[in-house]
Amino acid sequence: MRYLTARSITRPLLRITKAAEQIAAGNLDKRVGTADFIEIEEINTLERSFDSMARQLKESFETLKDIAFLSNMRYYLA
Repeated sequence: MRYLTARSITRPLLRITKAAEQIAAGNLDKRVGTADFIEIEEINTLERSFDSMARQLKESFETLKDIAFLSNMRYYLA
């Protein structure tokens, strides 16, 4: 029983860690999702929050790219 409890905590944390590493490496499409046999509310909340943060980060980068592109276009058209 202890093994299952420990595993139900460490497995999702390892997924979150790996996803964070991939996002840090530039893969802004990486998400954690939830796929556990034993669900722990706090872990699920952490996974959802992580995925939400990753989506917001990607949207922010896309907005910054759009702003930079428009700024460059304005410079070349002026």
